[in-house]
Amino acid sequence: MKHSKNNFDEPARVIKRDNAPAETVYALTFSEAVSNYFNSRFSKENFRRFIKDSFPQKDDSTREKVRKTVMDVSFVLLVLGLAYMVFYYFSYRERIADLKNWEISVESFDEDELFDFEIEKLWQDIKEQYPDVDFPEGMSIKFASLYAVNQDVVGILNIPGNGIWTPLLLNKTHPMYYLRKDLYGEYNRYGNPYVDYECNMDKGKLSKNTIIYGHNTHDKLGFNKLTNYMKLAGYKQAPVIELETLYEKTQWKIFGVMLTNSTSAADRGHLFNYLITDFSSNDQFMTVIKGIAERSMIKTDVDVKASDKILTLYTCYQDIFDGGRLVVFARLVREGESAEVDVSKAKFNHNARYPQAYYDQLGLKNPYEALTQPIIYETNENGEIIGEMTDSPFADDDPSATVENTTLPVNQETTLAPTVTEPEGTTAVSAVPENTTAAPPAADTTAGSQVPETTAPAPVLPENTTAAPQVNTTAPAAPPSTAPASPPPTAPAAPAETSPAAPAA
Repeated sequence: MKHSKNNFDEPARVIKRDNAPAETVYALTFSEAVSNYFNSRFSKENFRRFIKDSFPQKDDSTREKVRKTVMDVSFVLLVLGLAYMVFYYFSYRERIADLKNWEISVESFDEDELFDFEIEKLWQDIKEQYPDVDFPEGMSIKFASLYAVNQDVVGILNIPGNGIWTPLLLNKTHPMYYLRKDLYGEYNRYGNPYVDYECNMDKGKLSKNTIIYGHNTHDKLGFNKLTNYMKLAGYKQAPVIELETLYEKTQWKIFGVMLTNSTSAADRGHLFNYLITDFSSNDQFMTVIKGIAERSMIKTDVDVKASDKILTLYTCYQDIFDGGRLVVFARLVREGESAEVDVSKAKFNHNARYPQAYYDQLGLKNPYEALTQPIIYETNENGEIIGEMTDSPFADDDPSATVENTTLPVNQETTLAPTVTEPEGTTAVSAVPENTTAAPPAADTTAGSQVPETTAPAPVLPENTTAAPQVNTTAPAAPPSTAPASPPPTAPAAPAETSPAAPAA
C-alpha cells in the first residue's frame, strides 16, 4: 500500500515516517494526525489555490468574476451580520443588567424607615462623594446616586404588572437629546424615555398634561410593553401607573389607549392634537378628553374631571400603518381617592375611531368618514400651497361638526365617565367591519355626559349646489404632512408632528 505524506485523503490512521525504511508502515499518534491534517490543509499550495478560487483573477471569464464577487460580498455581509448579532446580544444583556441594578438601588431604599439624623448623615456622605453635583433642595435621597450620574434625571416611571421601570430624563435646552442617548449620555439607537421639555416636574407643580416619550423597541425595553394595553387583558393586569419625581410619588389610573396618526396625511388632512402640556381653558381640556374617549380601544370605569391632571405615554406603533402612534392616557389619583381600579367594568371599544390609514390598510370602511372629509388646499401657479379653500366642495354648513373643532361648555366639575364589561382577549385589530351599523358619536354639550354611540349625520350639500374646484387649485386625497390641520377655535396648538419634543418614528 502506497501513501503520500501530503495526501489529505489517505487513511488517517497510518503514515510512512520520513526516516523509516521503505517497507515500514507505522500507526499514527494523535499529535502526528493533527500535524498531518494542518500541514495538508493549510499548506502554501492550498492557500494559493483558495485565493485563486475565491477571488476574481485576470484570466477569469466575466461570468466567473461576477460569481466570485457575489460570493465574496455575501460572505462579508454574513460575517458582519453575525458580529452585529453577537454585539447586540451582549449589549442587550448589559443594558438589562444595568437597568435592573438601578431599579434595585432605588426601590430598595425606604426613606420612611430612617431617622432624620440618619438621613442627614447619608446626605453628608453623598455630598462628600460627589462634591461637584448640586443636588436640588428637598429631593428624595433614594435618587441621589442616580442624579449624580446624570443631572437631567427628573424621576422614574414604574408600571406594576406591566414590567416597565425606567428612569425619566428631561433636557430643556435640547428637547430631543435623549431620543438617541442613554442615561449616561452615550449614543444608543433606542435612547431613554424622556419628558416633554414644556412639562414641569417640580414638587406640587406637575403640568396639566405630563407627556413622556419612549421608543417601541422589539427587545422589550423602552415603551414596547405599552402594546400590552392593546388587549383588554393587558389593561386589567396593570391599570395603575406610578410616576415618582425627585420629590414625591404619584399614582395614575389609566382611562384611555389610543392608536392614532402622527401626520395629517394619514387621516386625509386631519390631526388630533393631544400633545398639549397646559391647556388654555377647561373647555379645551375636556374637548381633548372627549376626543381620547372616542379613539380609545378600551372603555374603563375611570372618570375624568376638568380639574384633573393627566399623564400621556407616547410611543411608535407602525405594525398597521406608517406613522402610527400608540398613546396611553392616565389621570392623577385624586386626594383621598383609592388607587384601586375595578377592572371588571372595563370593556373593549369596538367602535373606536382610527385614522383613515388604519381602515385603508385593513380594507375596512371608515364609519367616521363624515367627520374627516378631505381638506382642500389652494395652490399658486408654482403648485405651492397658499391656504385652505373657503369654498371646499366638502365644506359643511356647520364647520364645528368635527371633534377637532368642537367645544364643550363645561364647568369645574364636568366629568367624562367611560362605560362597562367586555370579554378579555380582544385586540386592537378587531376593527369595525365594513357593514357595521356603528357610527361616529355626535357632539354632546351636556356636562358629565358619556360618549354616545348614536349616528352623526354626514355633511350634505344644498340642492342645486355645484362644487367645482377653482382655477389653480388641487384636491389631493391627503395633503402633504407639512400642511397644518384646522386648529380648534378655543386655543390653537402646534400639530403633533411639529412638536420639537415628539420623537420621529
